[in-house]
Amino acid sequence: MYVNFFKKILAGKSIVVGTYKYNFIDVVEWEGFVDAPGFEINVTTDNPFQSYCRQKMVDDIQQIILDKIRLIGLDNKISFGLDLKFNGMEPVSVFVSPEDREKLIFLLNKKLKFFEYRNKENQKVVFEIEFFAAENFVNNERDDEINFYFDLSLRRFEIDGQPIPVIEKYGDKLNDFASMIQQEISLNDSGDTFRIEIENTIYDVVEPSIQLFSSEIYYTANYFVEKINGIGIEGNYHGVDIGDFPEFI
Repeated sequence: MYVNFFKKILAGKSIVVGTYKYNFIDVVEWEGFVDAPGFEINVTTDNPFQSYCRQKMVDDIQQIILDKIRLIGLDNKISFGLDLKFNGMEPVSVFVSPEDREKLIFLLNKKLKFFEYRNKENQKVVFEIEFFAAENFVNNERDDEINFYFDLSLRRFEIDGQPIPVIEKYGDKLNDFASMIQQEISLNDSGDTFRIEIENTIYDVVEPSIQLFSSEIYYTANYFVEKINGIGIEGNYHGVDIGDFPEFI
């Protein structure tokens, strides 16, 4: 019943959801399953190189199928096979276009150039941040989130307006210093405002293309200190004695 039903009402049809156009090429019986439909779908977009998320497309297709099932008086999910293409190519789990990536990094460096907090002495600690796209910049390992990863390069450390020569002071403990600062960025991020601003910027840049508004998928930001004053570091996130850096805690 299902195969013939969907073949009749969807094969050869196209349905537009936001920036995505779902072209149902054919509906066949899903191999190995009795009367379970297998959908051959090519998703097209006006910009074939736009950012996208495969799980978002799957969610849209699931909703289209459920809406059609209700036409015959049923309101339950069914098992189905999916041969999915994106503009004729096999889609990766998530793709951020070079244009969106460049714009995102530019905006982050413009909007979040400095990080500041108050230490235990109520002194204002300030340092400059530069964002870079990490090697593993984006992934969709979980169906409900898209993870973005950023490398942070920090410099120009000041306490109450006085420059702190961190390389001269902590050169032999630079990895520990970077790990301490990583913790301070998290612990002193009141209300997660730093992280939220990053995620809001991600949303502003990629959401016009990816369009997660109709899915239960979220953008999440992850960031790690990779350089201090231009020197590469290897974070040591265990066993760091933050008491070694009294000015900053």
